[in-house]
Amino acid sequence: MQFHVFGFSLLCSSVLWLLAAYSAVAAPRVSGNAGALAREGRNLTVPQVAKLEEALEADPDDLTVRTKLLGYYNSKRWLGTPEEKAAHERHALWIIRNRPGAEIAGDHCASLNVYSQATGYAEGRKLWLKHAKANGNDTSILGNAAEFFLLSERWKGIEFLSQAERLEPKESHWPQRIGHFYLLDAAPLLGGDPSAEKGKAALAAFERALEKGTVRDTYSLVQYVGKSALYAGDYAKVKKYASEMLTSAVGDSASWNYGNAVHHGNLLLGHAALQEDDLTAAEEYLLKAGKTPGSPQLNSFGPNMLLAKKLLEKGRKQAVIEYLKLCGVFWKKPKIAKWIEAVEGGQIPGFGGNLLY
Repeated sequence: MQFHVFGFSLLCSSVLWLLAAYSAVAAPRVSGNAGALAREGRNLTVPQVAKLEEALEADPDDLTVRTKLLGYYNSKRWLGTPEEKAAHERHALWIIRNRPGAEIAGDHCASLNVYSQATGYAEGRKLWLKHAKANGNDTSILGNAAEFFLLSERWKGIEFLSQAERLEPKESHWPQRIGHFYLLDAAPLLGGDPSAEKGKAALAAFERALEKGTVRDTYSLVQYVGKSALYAGDYAKVKKYASEMLTSAVGDSASWNYGNAVHHGNLLLGHAALQEDDLTAAEEYLLKAGKTPGSPQLNSFGPNMLLAKKLLEKGRKQAVIEYLKLCGVFWKKPKIAKWIEAVEGGQIPGFGGNLLY
């Protein structure tokens, strides 16, 4: 039982970090019609679901109907009824088995959890390995297969993404995805490699993506390049990319990513200052990061607390309290007040996923 509880907690942290990464960098891989249909499915009523199931019995190949149903059942697979959980697994496996190159096959709706859906995961794994072997030149299938392994066997996903990058060497999204896979592996909270090797691999992948990408890619990706440099322990590049991030943000306050740039750019500079034992500068950058106007991602997932935690470990609690108050302006969650109370009491709160976002 303890193993399964740990696995479930690990999955939840992984999902939140992945969603944050997707949202802050670019649209998800499933951003077109399939993504819209899956989102539409989340709002279906029980009678509507019953009608769609009847329609699917008449025409099992109706991908529009099946995508809506998959979106509905995906929202139920954790806390739904046993029948709803089984339905999610059934529809996901149908997609994997019959339409591996479809857009929806690469969405998290079509994923299966190695812990809570062990039997379905094992079957889905065999199917994806078979598809990838038989369709080694189809980047759509390789990319979809990689997404299936994102939370459970990232090394396998990286293999498929690397294969796709070799087939399409000019496309920036393949090294971009590789970077995210390695970045997840480098995150200690997710059981990542405590060495700098995964951070270095993420940094190399993201830098390849920057070389191949557009100006828009550069602006939205650079914070992840900087984060990778931090995990890699390359503080010269931490400062380089943080400065680029903040410079690009100047005069672009209307951008959805402006608040992210202000927040993460200053935090990265704070980490660099802390590495140089300049605690005063690190505190100043922390407060500058807290003065971000927020963003769709920050307003939802909240601020990054890694620099704040490191400062608390050095006894610098007053700046952290002020930082938390600033973050409370854009992230109106009860956690802020609880964290402030804990810090005032001389404790270091359990920041959970906010050490990653």
